Parts: sequence; structure tokens; C-alpha cells
Amino acid sequence: MPPEDTDIQIGYARLWRDWLAPYKGLLALSFLFLVISAIGSAGYSKVVQMIIAAFETGDKTVIYWAPLSIIALSMTKGISGYFRVVTSSIAFGNFEKNLQKAMYNKLLYADLARLQLDAPAAMAVRFSSDVGLVRLAVEGILEATSAILIILATVGVMLSIDWKVTILLVSVYGLAVLPVNLIGGKVRKITKQAQGQVSDMTGDIVEGLSGIRMARSYQLESRLQENADTIFDRLYTLKVHLVKWQARLSPIMEILSGFAIAVLLLVVSWRISQGTMTIADFMGLLTGVSVISQPARKLGATFSAINQGRVAMGRIYEILDAENDITDVPDAITIDDSKGALAFNNVGFTYPDGFVALRDVNIAIPAGHRVALVGRSGAGKSTIFNLIPRLFDVTEGEILLDGTDIRKLTLDS
Repeated sequence: MPPEDTDIQIGYARLWRDWLAPYKGLLALSFLFLVISAIGSAGYSKVVQMIIAAFETGDKTVIYWAPLSIIALSMTKGISGYFRVVTSSIAFGNFEKNLQKAMYNKLLYADLARLQLDAPAAMAVRFSSDVGLVRLAVEGILEATSAILIILATVGVMLSIDWKVTILLVSVYGLAVLPVNLIGGKVRKITKQAQGQVSDMTGDIVEGLSGIRMARSYQLESRLQENADTIFDRLYTLKVHLVKWQARLSPIMEILSGFAIAVLLLVVSWRISQGTMTIADFMGLLTGVSVISQPARKLGATFSAINQGRVAMGRIYEILDAENDITDVPDAITIDDSKGALAFNNVGFTYPDGFVALRDVNIAIPAGHRVALVGRSGAGKSTIFNLIPRLFDVTEGEILLDGTDIRKLTLDS
């Protein structure tokens, strides 16, 4: 089972330490461009306020500096945004590649018993779908950071215009915290189920098509089709359910943005009628709300991606954190050559699923001799051969090579 949420949250710190920290220079540069872009976004509300104020006071120089200010802000945002995307993409691309390499290398040396718990096709899903979700989650964290910085910078500018109205507007957006958290929990739960169904689907498709000759020979097409249809239907239901929950984030933020503008219009109308606010202040605050609206909506979407990434990370950690049972014992013996005498003494073996494959097997094979094992399918012939190179370890008895228990030899030997 994947680790619980508390463990997975620790996993994000581990993800940084083990996989992203080597690219902290690129990520720091990306963060710098992110800050510049946020300042550029926040600058719009202040510049608009200054432009309207200049119009009100009849300052004719506004026709020169106003267009140049808008162009400067847009260029700052555009150029910094480009370099932020490029630097972060290089870092995340390397992170994704190295994570896949580590997973593959771990599986290469994993116990065969653990590898057989999942079909190869189902395991491959973790290299594509799960790793992809983790990358999207990490990118989502950066996007969320960008959105938060833009919101904070813009709110700072709005506070300088009118702090009372700004606090009121921020309170309106604060109403989104509870529903966003609720939706995040639902998304995480559904994603966990959906990823399991994707693994089952991939495994069943590969198994069915690879054994199509056998299926047609015994007229099993209808059974394979029925199994596949069931999985496709389940996956469809989960995806639709997931989309429905994710889609609720956008209207929540859209509605709150509308409420914020309505509150702004209500308060500003009253303040202007009292002579305590100018049109320039109103336009500056209105521009600030418009700037905030987009990153606020983006926060909802990235929050969903981060929750999906938590589930995928748990499935990846199942591979990376798994410990092998078949290992070298302390002071294991290294041999460069052997005569080749094999002996099975009262050997028994039970598979992890509880199936008893061998019981009380005794075989003596002198060095240099050839022995054929003959028996019906499932009698244990393959199991015997798997035990000799320690693909599995005996659960009873011992196997001797030249009189030495093979468990006392190094695996490389």
C-alpha cells in the first residue's frame, strides 16, 4: 500500500533533497525570473492608478510615459516568463530522467518474488503515468509559488492605494480555502483508484494481446473482451468523477472574483460619494483584482495537480524503498570456480502467495553429470531451477554447491 499522506508530505522534502537539489542553481535562477515576473504583474495596478491620476490632474506628459510604462511591464513579464520556463524545464527534465533511471535500476536488482506481484506492463505505467504526474506536481508547486508571489506583490501595491478596501477584498478570496481543501482530498482519493485501474488495464491489454493465439485456440475472446470492458468502464467512471471534482475549482474562483469586484464597486461607490476615494484609486484597485483573478484560478488547478502527484509519488516510493530479502549474508564467501556438485537436502519452497511448490525434495547431482527433470506442468521443475541461482530462497532445507550452502555464497558468485 502507498504510504499515508504524512509520509508523502515528507516525500516532497525528500524529492527535493534527492532529485531536485542537484539543479538548485537552475531552479534559483527560475525563481529569480519568477519574482521579476510577479513584480511586473503587480506593477500594472500602480501604473494604471498613476495614469488615471495624471489624466485627472491634466498632466500632459502622461501621453509619453504611460505607453512606455505599459510596454516596459509587458516586456519584463514576457522575457522573464520565457527564461523561467526554459530554466525550470531543463531542471525538471533531468529530474524526471534520473528518477526513471533509479526506478529501473532498482527493479533490475529486485527480488523476483516482488517483481512477479505486478505484470510488467502494469509496472511500466509507473515509469510513464506516475512519473509524469510527479513532474506535473513539482511544476505545479512552482506555478503555485508564481501565483502566490503575484498575488502578494499585487496585494502589496493595492494596500498602498487603500489598505481597508484591499483587506476586504482579500477576505473574499479567503473564502476559497475550505472548498479547495475539500476538493483536494476528493481528487487525491479518486486519483489513487484511477492509477490502480490504469495499471490493471495496461496489464490486461498486454496479457490478452500477447496470448491472442492461445485465446483464439480455446475461444476465450469473449471472456477477454468482458474483462477489458469492465476495466474500461471503471476507468471511465473514475476519470469523469475526477474531472467533475477538478472542474469545481474554476467556478469557485470565478464566482469569488465576481464577488470581489462587486464588493469593490459597492465600497468604492460609497467612498467616492463621500469624497474619500478618487477614480484613480478605484481603477488601480480594479486592475489589481483583475491581476489577482488569473493566478487565484491557477492556484486551484495546481492544488489539484499537487494532490495527484502525492498519490503517484507513493507508488514510486514503493519501488525505490523496497528492501530485498535475498541478499549476501555477512562474511559471504566469494568463489571464482567450482566443481559443480549440487545437492538438495529436504528442500521445500512456498511462494509469497502461499502456494506450496516443493516439499521435502532430495536430489544429489555429482559434478560433471547431466540430469533431466521430467514432470507434469506445475510439478516444480522451474522452481528448482529458480532456486539454484537464488532467484528465490528455499523456505525449508538447503541447497549445497560443492558442499557449501549457496546462501553462504555471494550473489555475484
